[in-house]
Amino acid sequence: MTTLLHISDTPRAKVPYFDALIRRVRPDILIHTGDMVDDVKVGRLPVRKEYLAGLSVILAVMERSGARETYICPGNNDLPDEIARRAPWAKVVTPDTLLTLEGVTVCLTHVPGSYTHPARITLYGHGYTAETRRRRDNTPQRLYLNASLTAHVITLPQCTVKYIDQPELYRIREEVWKT
Repeated sequence: MTTLLHISDTPRAKVPYFDALIRRVRPDILIHTGDMVDDVKVGRLPVRKEYLAGLSVILAVMERSGARETYICPGNNDLPDEIARRAPWAKVVTPDTLLTLEGVTVCLTHVPGSYTHPARITLYGHGYTAETRRRRDNTPQRLYLNASLTAHVITLPQCTVKYIDQPELYRIREEVWKT
């Protein structure tokens, strides 16, 4: 059994929670689907210095994960060249990338609906304004998972999903800090 952790849209203030989640899950595969420093809109504003500082922090957390594979699909508020330069240990992919992980097809993108590949699992983030799918729409044959507010722990090749909503992220952090 392989454990995949999917996160997205990570503002600087929540990095400690994602750090705790990653340490708790200890994923074999770690996937981030963009907007790595979500509170800094480097795609729209001249805030490069703040973005790079925040990027260094989340990348350090991800590198410490111990995951054997790490994939990053940059979002609209990311600098893909900077991510690739600062994370040579990760595979930086373009939106709408199709992977095969443990025999399961997985599509990585950032914006809901911006995928063209039919995949068993489609992972993305960006927010919910363009979201057309809900948790209840998922089936074992087709999963569409938006990590804007919910992290996902997925077992492969079974494709079972544990949804970790933000309040649970807070609880996980407290549990990890106590141990």
